[in-house]
Amino acid sequence: MVADRSAQDADLLISLGGDGTILRSVELLGGAPVPILGVNMGTLGYLTEIEPEDLKDRLEQWIKRDDKSEIVLDERMLLAVTLKSNNKTQTWRALNEAVIERSNLAIQFGSTSQSTMRFLLAIRQMA
Repeated sequence: MVADRSAQDADLLISLGGDGTILRSVELLGGAPVPILGVNMGTLGYLTEIEPEDLKDRLEQWIKRDDKSEIVLDERMLLAVTLKSNNKTQTWRALNEAVIERSNLAIQFGSTSQSTMRFLLAIRQMA
């Protein structure tokens, strides 16, 4: 199925899965300020907000909302993480936090020695 508009133009994105699915949804939105309704289809779900049996009620609340509705949107920080190393630059988006592991950086950027690798990391909040 092909959509007639991009996810970035959506009024609401429904993410069925777990935290990884939420993170993929954020990536698909490319920084667009679209609310995501996370439906937990797994076992834990730190980022997913509701269980499958609550989806119908929450969608009805969203569709029928007005200025007096009590819909709570949790705003999360979207980060741009930029790594510069060995004359290479790469940028990723991250939701709330970013983790740096030296060994992964050395492999990803082709450093010959982990101990001699130097890098510049810039983390900034997306506007």
